[in-house]
Amino acid sequence: MKIKPKLFLFLFLFLVLLPSLPALSLSGNSISPIIFEPGKSITNHYMIVDTSAEVEVLLSGDLSEYIQLTPIENNEFDLLINFPDEFIPPGTYRFSLTVKEKGVSAAGINSLLSVVKNFVVEVYSHEKEVEFFLVSPSVNEGNPINFQVNVQSRSYSDINSIKAKINVYDPENKKINTVNTNEKPLPALASETLTASLPTTNIKPGEYTAEAAVFYDGKQKSINNTFRIGNMDILIKNYTKQLPQGFSDFSVTVFNNWGHPLRNVYAKLLLSNQELLQTPSLDLNPWQEAQLQGIVKVDFPPGEYQGKIQLFFEGESKDVPVTITIIEPIAESNNNRLVLILGLIVIILFLFLILLLIFKSKKKKPEK
Repeated sequence: MKIKPKLFLFLFLFLVLLPSLPALSLSGNSISPIIFEPGKSITNHYMIVDTSAEVEVLLSGDLSEYIQLTPIENNEFDLLINFPDEFIPPGTYRFSLTVKEKGVSAAGINSLLSVVKNFVVEVYSHEKEVEFFLVSPSVNEGNPINFQVNVQSRSYSDINSIKAKINVYDPENKKINTVNTNEKPLPALASETLTASLPTTNIKPGEYTAEAAVFYDGKQKSINNTFRIGNMDILIKNYTKQLPQGFSDFSVTVFNNWGHPLRNVYAKLLLSNQELLQTPSLDLNPWQEAQLQGIVKVDFPPGEYQGKIQLFFEGESKDVPVTITIIEPIAESNNNRLVLILGLIVIILFLFLILLLIFKSKKKKPEK
């Protein structure tokens, strides 16, 4: 089958112009997820933009008997939600709002553009339930940890009492302390914050786990979180453990174990008391992880070597013992070269096809 040059040119222009075609969009406040409350009414305004075509708006999904749309005027309309005065069965309900162009012509191609917004409606029960999360901030040694337990009611019933007990575990998972929060009532669909403080005077720097048990009207739920007690130190998280002979990249991943910035952080690599590399320096934000890296030249015979990484920061330094394996140079793979050659061949064939089509179109005589 012959491909006409005009058709080929049309396809080419279509692919070039396709990214510039207008894209229908819908602008309005985000209201999902929606929490059901008896008798509650919601009005949300929307603007239809990036189109000059005639549009229609469609609703689909659950709870359609409680949802309406106002007529479209100047590409604007309202979504109206009027929940009934009585409770509906608990669960998660979903509905969608679709704006669709009735017809448009762009670049000579008929198309139909649309945009969809999805909504979730949560209907809770009268059973007393809560959701909560634990805030356990990392601190420097000697500073107290101020825990927060943020509790959200997921019930249409009031809760008379909420409180929490927080157990703290060391890196070996041994309990080292327990603190109790204050106690509060929690009205239906409301939220509250429980607090407790833990002194860290006698706790060593490291990573710890806090486990919070929340008690509410005879029920209990638990959650845990981690935090750090820091000191002015740089920790090594990982480093390049294998180096080929000759030139290669070396990197060491470091972590700022301090609740303040550390400036002028850099590293040196030494093998058999011979310095192979000093990395460029960088600054680390509190609790930030980053990579120190550079190019190293290795002249050692293959084998396993003991060495050290020297870390420098804020005028301080520390040595970390490391083991590096030296291997023979890695043969350069030809895979990338083959891919490049094949790609060039495909491009050349494609260009040749274009020139051939143009040449044939010029030689072709008009039919009489």
